[in-house]
Amino acid sequence: FVWGENDCCTMCANWMGMHLDADLLLGWRGEYSNCSVAMHLLHERGGIVKVFERQIAGRAERVKNPRKGAVGVLDTGGALIGAIYSGERWIVFSEKGMRAIPHKDGLMEAIWNLPNE
Repeated sequence: FVWGENDCCTMCANWMGMHLDADLLLGWRGEYSNCSVAMHLLHERGGIVKVFERQIAGRAERVKNPRKGAVGVLDTGGALIGAIYSGERWIVFSEKGMRAIPHKDGLMEAIWNLPNE
């Protein structure tokens, strides 16, 4: 885990970039290298859901029910975090490492299904 290089947002952006042929971190790469700056930028730009929404706009459909490979923003109870859906669980990456969290509607702030996945 390295802020700005290998974190929850870069994991999601890189995943979607492989499937959508687009750099979803355009305008973000190299902009932050620690938690404090990342949180400041997210707050300044409307929060993680708004940032994901703007970066993904027109490339993936925002939905209520995920399909395997979907990207979402999950509420961990203390923070919002980007996640990828495995078909059963949400894969999250934080400073604590990778975890698989069972899907529960109440945890999800936003979900985007990739096209043709």
